Amino acid sequence: LYPTSDGFTDWSGTSFSVFESEDLTQWTNKGTILDLASAQVKWTIGGAWAPCIAEKEGMFYFYFTGKMADGRSGIGVAYADSISF
Repeated sequence: LYPTSDGFTDWSGTSFSVFESEDLTQWTNKGTILDLASAQVKWTIGGAWAPCIAEKEGMFYFYFTGKMADGRSGIGVAYADSISF
């Protein structure tokens, strides 16, 4: 599960976490998978919102929205050939 609400005022959160569940009742936070305020994503200052992940031909694509320093929002994609939590 990749939550869309960051719990911060005005969508000011800077990172995305992933949660896992065996029974869809008890959830475990597996940690941060992408931090928009770090060197991982150079064009954002935060505004972590609307994540989505897709797999195609063995590659995983994590789409997200982030906010730039001038206040505009943009859509980004992070990708990898494997995922692990």
